[in-house]
Amino acid sequence: MASEGSSFPEPVPGAPRKLCFVTVGATAPFNSLIRAVLERPFLQALSSYGYTDLLLQYGRGGDNALKEAEAVDVDQDSLYHGEGIRIAGFAFREDGLSYEMKTTSGRGFGGFEAQGLIISHAGMLPLASSPTRAMLTSVDIGSGSILEGLRLGVPMIVVPNPQLLDNHQEDLAEELAGQGYVVHADVQAKDFEDNVRQAEEMRQRTRSWPPVNSGEAAPAGISEIIDEELGFRNLD
Repeated sequence: MASEGSSFPEPVPGAPRKLCFVTVGATAPFNSLIRAVLERPFLQALSSYGYTDLLLQYGRGGDNALKEAEAVDVDQDSLYHGEGIRIAGFAFREDGLSYEMKTTSGRGFGGFEAQGLIISHAGMLPLASSPTRAMLTSVDIGSGSILEGLRLGVPMIVVPNPQLLDNHQEDLAEELAGQGYVVHADVQAKDFEDNVRQAEEMRQRTRSWPPVNSGEAAPAGISEIIDEELGFRNLD
């Protein structure tokens, strides 16, 4: 339930299952992100927007953040939950994260009927002046997760890892957010609940893509727009 005085909407009783999937990648720990999404205000925001489940790909050492989270309880079946949200996690998947990404699509994968949310680290990706096919020459796990999420048409929150020495994560997040494809979040800002609100607002925009006055001859899905913008169409 939303806390007293909250401006978040009240959850709808009997609503379909809705998943928030968080991925930190496989190359570097990002425990600060895992701790941020396990804080009470963030879990309350998820609950208020009808989310029922939170799935964490927490990487190395992230399981400790889950076990130590003050807002998370463990029931008699050793299942985690907090603020009415069921919580589960894993370190890595050797076969990739494609299935977990699809469970947010609202197409029934894993029993999730409502379209959810993806929260991803930004990965390391050398950028051209804009996210075009030049970006595809060295896509890593992080940026690959972002592209897959965008092609699914699922709202995304992209969170650069401040512990990494390069600035490619920040560059990628800023570029995609500037074009309206993702919400760019700062793990140190402590306002992830507001990022959820922004992602829910973005969901409405992605369903009527492209924007009015964009010059497109006819409406198209965001998946097609992303494929064209990032060079998936007619890729040499």
